[in-house]
Amino acid sequence: MSDERRREERLRIPNSMPGDVTIVEPVRIVDISLCGAAVELERSLALESLHDFRLALGDRSAIVKARVAYCRVSDIWPDRMVYRAGLEFLDVAPRVRDAIAAFITETRNPSDQGR
Repeated sequence: MSDERRREERLRIPNSMPGDVTIVEPVRIVDISLCGAAVELERSLALESLHDFRLALGDRSAIVKARVAYCRVSDIWPDRMVYRAGLEFLDVAPRVRDAIAAFITETRNPSDQGR
């Protein structure tokens, strides 16, 4: 767009300036605990990066901040790659922790008790 068509003049940054972008990417939760989760997705996540994840916990939903502990290729298809990332939940609010705990209790297979 030419400068004449802009409503506001833009300031040219001589050496550029850092910034961040938030991208919504669907993930498949593979496993979950009160401390973290493993997810699969079609985009690699940078190690140690921080992200907000929306968790669909049955009839509840929660958003948690998590640190990427690892991310590696999980599967390769002719048209895409699948990555598995291990997440460490950070600063989990008590109500979110309760929702995760309730989901785990409600979902757990009786044969898994004691594991």
